Amino acid sequence: MKKRKKRKKKSSKKRMKTTIIRSPRMMIPIRMDYKIIKTKSDWKEIVCSNISGTGVQLYVEEPFMENEKVDLAIYPKKDGNPIHLTCKVAWCRHEKGGRFRTGLEFIKVKDPIGFNEFMCEQIIKISLDGKDVITG
Repeated sequence: MKKRKKRKKKSSKKRMKTTIIRSPRMMIPIRMDYKIIKTKSDWKEIVCSNISGTGVQLYVEEPFMENEKVDLAIYPKKDGNPIHLTCKVAWCRHEKGGRFRTGLEFIKVKDPIGFNEFMCEQIIKISLDGKDVITG
């Protein structure tokens, strides 16, 4: 006589989807300069497409290599001194029109107090202007 296998009861509980929560990003144009550390390239001016407390997204003319180190200078005010950061390329994707969209992760902020003040000012501006902040 064969033994019957017990069937497992299906759980009535729904499984929750796991999502990665990233830092909220602010969609504000900010003037920046960047240079790739390894190649000792010249500084190039750019405007970011979004920024968070942990990184920034840029549209650039040249592809960046993943994990490549990049120096970044953020200009909080038109006539002010820049805030310098060292970044790591998190990802880079080819976009239409020959440009590249790249994500840089901040790994060292040379003026953390200045950077925090700058980010707080941006949050206040967004709140007053009624602009959106994109979350994860």
